[in-house]
Amino acid sequence: MGIQRCSCCDQYDFYVGQNVRIFVENIEDAFDLGLDGSRIFQVLQVGCDCIVVRDVQPLLPIDQRRITIDCKKIVAIVGAPGTGDNNGL
Repeated sequence: MGIQRCSCCDQYDFYVGQNVRIFVENIEDAFDLGLDGSRIFQVLQVGCDCIVVRDVQPLLPIDQRRITIDCKKIVAIVGAPGTGDNNGL
């Protein structure tokens, strides 16, 4: 079936494959996901009203967690300086 596309996430296509810091609004982060801009993620896929990211600096070597984020909760996505991939900024 695949991932459906919606207009919400079309603005994030540029970031697929990029390393970024992500800021979301009003999150209760009991799992230390780093969605306050404190961690660096690689954007894996953009879908219908969500994006899927991978933590590029996992806390544990075996921890390759993927996180699905609701696009409507994203306040900002910023290229990650110092990662060799700062989105041309």
